Amino acid sequence: MNELLSLRFNIVSPLSDEKRGAHVSIKLSNSENVARKLKEKEIIAAPRKDILRISTHVYNTQRDIDYLISSLTKL
Repeated sequence: MNELLSLRFNIVSPLSDEKRGAHVSIKLSNSENVARKLKEKEIIAAPRKDILRISTHVYNTQRDIDYLISSLTKL
């Protein structure tokens, strides 16, 4: 999450550990287009109007997360 913030993504999920859930929501005006492009890279994200919802799981590795962030910054 910190890396997304440092890259100036507009995170709308709670930032504090006590309130944060298992997903990250990013405000994007083109969330459906971004989700479609991520899917082409085998990354699943859920567009919700102007929000892109990303959920990770215990099976995701740091490499998976790095790939996601790298892919987001290239869109």
